Amino acid sequence: MRAGPGLRNTRFFTLSATRHRVEAGRLTEVAMFEIDISNQQDLIPVDTEQLRQAVLVALKLEAVQSAVLSISIVDNPTIHEVNREHLQHDYPTDVISFQLDFSEGGLPEDATEEYEADDETPDRPEHGGFTDVEDERSQLTNEVIDPRPAFGAFIEGEIIASAEMADQMAAEGNWNTASELLLYVVHGLLHICGYDDLTAPEKSIMRSREKLILETLGLHPVYPQDEDFH
Repeated sequence: MRAGPGLRNTRFFTLSATRHRVEAGRLTEVAMFEIDISNQQDLIPVDTEQLRQAVLVALKLEAVQSAVLSISIVDNPTIHEVNREHLQHDYPTDVISFQLDFSEGGLPEDATEEYEADDETPDRPEHGGFTDVEDERSQLTNEVIDPRPAFGAFIEGEIIASAEMADQMAAEGNWNTASELLLYVVHGLLHICGYDDLTAPEKSIMRSREKLILETLGLHPVYPQDEDFH
């Protein structure tokens, strides 16, 4: 079980299943995503469809093959209780995530054989925050390597995000409450996908993924320590 810590604090909807083709290198198998979004608070209006679409974009960019996700939008007292019970932190936070299952995937064997036959490194989609180590290793060993931990994987998890905290913290991000809440959900999902942010390098990678996903959605996150933050 993985629990994701708050991101700025380090400073039942309808069940839906969707089929979706993943364009990640040459991996084009049909992916199955099951997403359950439940708004369990009435303090802040929540656009559950916007959240669902954001999760789909994130799953595609992370090249997840199959996902079962439960997302609960709650208020501060509720997330405070979850934080205290599961993490022994006696305060409200922004988002908590639990990784319930993770089965590693990867490129199909026939795709790997095709790359080896071509004797070349495969093209991959751009993704920020990674070094050239993977590319150099791929060229030296002729292996197919993708630094995204959930590439081709099956994931299952739960995300609990506070809409009330998002409303309180949105000004720090220089945007609105809906965008702040969307950031929380994306952050929680990335933890379920296998990212951590306990060290500076891990945080840098995870933040680059958050930015890529949010920028794909037309949003431009600004963090308190960013140089252009005002």
